[in-house]
Amino acid sequence: MIAGALACVVAVCAGTIAARGDGSYRWPLGVATGLTGTLGEWRAVHLHQGIDISTLTRNGLPVLAAGDGRLVRLMSWRRGYGNALILDHGGGILTLYGHLGGFEESRHGLGALVPVVKALYNADDITLEFSGREHRYRRGERIADSGESGSGVSHLHFEFRDGRGTPNPLALMPVRDADAPIITDVFVCALAGGALAYERRYRVTRENGRHVLETDIIPLPRDGAAFLKVACHDRLGVDNRIAVYRLELFVDDASRYALVFDHVGWGDHRHAIDLYDTSKLRLDGATSYVYPLANRFGAGYAGLAMINGGFLPSGGSVMRVRIVARDFAGNAAELAFSVRRDDALAIDTAGRTFADRARGATVRDPDGGCDIRVGAGGLRTNAWLAVRPIRDASIRHGVAARLGIGAAGIVRLFSVAHDDAVCAQPAVVSLKRPPKVSDAGSGRYVVCSWYDGGLPRSHPTRYDPRADAFVAQTKTLGMLALVRDDAPPDVVLPPTHELFEDRDGARFVRVCLADRISGLDHGSIVCLVDGEPLAVSYDRDRMWIEIELPREHLARGVHHLLVRCRDRAGNEGILRSLVAF
Repeated sequence: MIAGALACVVAVCAGTIAARGDGSYRWPLGVATGLTGTLGEWRAVHLHQGIDISTLTRNGLPVLAAGDGRLVRLMSWRRGYGNALILDHGGGILTLYGHLGGFEESRHGLGALVPVVKALYNADDITLEFSGREHRYRRGERIADSGESGSGVSHLHFEFRDGRGTPNPLALMPVRDADAPIITDVFVCALAGGALAYERRYRVTRENGRHVLETDIIPLPRDGAAFLKVACHDRLGVDNRIAVYRLELFVDDASRYALVFDHVGWGDHRHAIDLYDTSKLRLDGATSYVYPLANRFGAGYAGLAMINGGFLPSGGSVMRVRIVARDFAGNAAELAFSVRRDDALAIDTAGRTFADRARGATVRDPDGGCDIRVGAGGLRTNAWLAVRPIRDASIRHGVAARLGIGAAGIVRLFSVAHDDAVCAQPAVVSLKRPPKVSDAGSGRYVVCSWYDGGLPRSHPTRYDPRADAFVAQTKTLGMLALVRDDAPPDVVLPPTHELFEDRDGARFVRVCLADRISGLDHGSIVCLVDGEPLAVSYDRDRMWIEIELPREHLARGVHHLLVRCRDRAGNEGILRSLVAF
């Protein structure tokens, strides 16, 4: 029944789909929804290779073959794509369907095949390659059900592949889209010593359907290579911000820069850092896509179309600037304003340390409370860095509220002037022990880091008695805090509709576990039903445990549920509840 052997790599043939936008392919989900992600979005260290289709938070929706094709690969992984299929449509064109809930049973019995292979090889992660031609599907035929396997909440990841990379699926499928992208901010930037040394934010509003900048003329520093960044996003069918398809910059009506996401080449992923300002993935608490409108590092791209360099002319006259953001359907958002060089506006690097990416650097705050050590090769680009203590009580209270603790739990708080500093390797952060801290070795103190607008993330922290400092490693150079963790983990029952699930002839009960400061100690989780210990599995995406109930507990009645766990600081959280299974 297995037409191929277990394998890790699938070869793709050279091909193109440029001439295939003729209705050969269809929407791969059995219901009409929208997009939660699109081609070329930033994904940690790479560009998103396809589109994410909303399943309206539901599992079990029919997933259909986008076109006539044969099955060449089946994957069932705990992470990554989770359960996934790849179909070959001929001419070197493949489609991939990821995060599936299950595979079809009626045509080729794939759903029954997977557990047999996993049991045979005693493996949790398997990949099957099919070399024959008998496993074929017709366009629109059900191949799987939607789900949330691998990573993320329920959605369908869908992509085309050819010999060069991943083409934009929206070029091949009819998608209704009447909403234009939205521009929210413009940033004026300038380089000094090859590193970003000047940046100013200007807000954009909408008046009578037009995008309007808060000022008519933006001043540029008199020195340095100047360029713009733009924050913009699109929506398609659901309330999720997604990246735009095309960006254009015109200066005095001449094209200065354009970026088009028609095709993400296999070699483009290493340049992901060039296309986005990753320190601004959240602005004002919301998901954000901020694009530098300049090819700052002279990168060449395998598939992406980047036109011209984007840097603004160095002349002193007023220049008229126009930014245009388009979606794939051609809807456009346009913003026009003027810029000019200002002789009185200089780039000021006083108080900042120049970090050469080849040599690294050590940055200290003026009071000696924080050291940041970046090693050679630790930064992706040269950068001007500075670290300063934050004494504003309102900011301290805001950070504490986001962590769910009192303001007294924020022991130290710093901001890092990073100006696009993106770490290739973790930087070492040392936060001096304040005199009032007498239990430094207790394990209750945690270093957190985040970019302004994002959520604080904790890091494994140790106390170094020789330096009298708390030490951690982070790749996020934005905000830093030393937090005392006295808060127990959250252990709560989910909403009623998520509390139980019946599958595979068994009943599962769920309990939500989360800790926003030091993180859960997963080995400490204990679950008892009517005093009997039961095994649990932890879902990191949903942040809950699943408890498989023995048959004797499936009878109607009220049962006693106890769940206990600790965080990494040793705080214990307990849930005791009577639950009718």
